[in-house]
Amino acid sequence: PMDLDEMVIRQSILSTLARYCRALDRMDAKLFEGLWHPDAIVDYEGLYEGPVAGLREYLWKTHAAMAIHSHQVANVEIRSEGGLFLSEAYVTVHLWTLPDPDGRQVEVLSRGRYLDRWDLGEGLCRILRRVHLADMQSFRSLESGRTDLGATRDVSDRSYEFFSGAL
Repeated sequence: PMDLDEMVIRQSILSTLARYCRALDRMDAKLFEGLWHPDAIVDYEGLYEGPVAGLREYLWKTHAAMAIHSHQVANVEIRSEGGLFLSEAYVTVHLWTLPDPDGRQVEVLSRGRYLDRWDLGEGLCRILRRVHLADMQSFRSLESGRTDLGATRDVSDRSYEFFSGAL
């Protein structure tokens, strides 16, 4: 049976994974940087391998070339072995490309997994090591799409106002 401390750590891991998705979708660099151990190393198979600072640069450049994107995590398996916490989280990413000169867009759907090793120092759960495995991707022409005007890819998104209590 889990004790209360382990339950708190597990909830913190789930929260950090959710904040990672939020950081990417809102392109919130400050939030992104707070999720990682300063010495974190990542391996996004075939896309980027190295320190987390380089990952942020890679992701921001890639996502800037998109009209919109949405990340979700699900099916999170968390294991504790001798004080070490490891997790596997399934991730789904939807990306809409910017319109080409003829106004056409492509939707990219990617499904994969984050394999994370967690650092529990300073009362925080931060990602120390990540391997991203892309299980499948598909591309399709985007016929039409709708986004709310209040949904933006930065801190002007209405959710920031909501969480500040102003909405």
